Amino acid sequence: MRINVLRVFILLFFLAGCEQWNPFAKLRGPEYFPLLGQWTYQMYEVRSPNFRWPFSRVQEQRERMSYENNSGREIEIEVIRTLNFYPGASGSWYTYFYVDASGVYEYSGFEFYPTLLFPVEPGKGWVVEQVTLMDGYGFPVDTRLEAQTSLDSVDVPAGEFEAVKVELNFYDYTYWLAYKQKRLYWKLVRWFAEGYGIVREYDDYIPKYKDLESVNFFEETGGGK
Repeated sequence: MRINVLRVFILLFFLAGCEQWNPFAKLRGPEYFPLLGQWTYQMYEVRSPNFRWPFSRVQEQRERMSYENNSGREIEIEVIRTLNFYPGASGSWYTYFYVDASGVYEYSGFEFYPTLLFPVEPGKGWVVEQVTLMDGYGFPVDTRLEAQTSLDSVDVPAGEFEAVKVELNFYDYTYWLAYKQKRLYWKLVRWFAEGYGIVREYDDYIPKYKDLESVNFFEETGGGK
């Protein structure tokens, strides 16, 4: 009996140690994507990291969205509408996210693709054979999405964070079908931190980084806390 009790204590100690050693043990999902608030970033181009300018993303409200998926079926879902703008500038634009128990999905202009899947695990990856994106002129571009998840530490103006790093690689779908070779069309990398959401983002379209400077969370009614 003493031996069995000792084994139980050893097992519990070992499991507790594993949880501390593996930070992903506590990473489950929704807490890494707060739904309502204003995130302000310092944005800079890779070519000139000392020149920064502010960028804000406001996840301002839920709304119903209807869209037609690739199979031609009309779908209606509840999404988070996100307003993006440069403080002091006149222009702005919307993006849309859909969140459920399986993950966070972003609207490409034609359909939703997974930008973070739950639960988060080390080395977790996923593939979406065909994702239609919108190019800079509003035309559709078919891509093949390959995603990879890892753990990373980031130091941004808002603080130091242990973050979930998600690398999204979008490859030319036609080239993949024809040659089974990967020709990168677009890379998007995001760092998600518990309770804060996206604390760093890299977009190779320019390319540029966005580092979190501050965040102000809203109540469900849309008012600031």
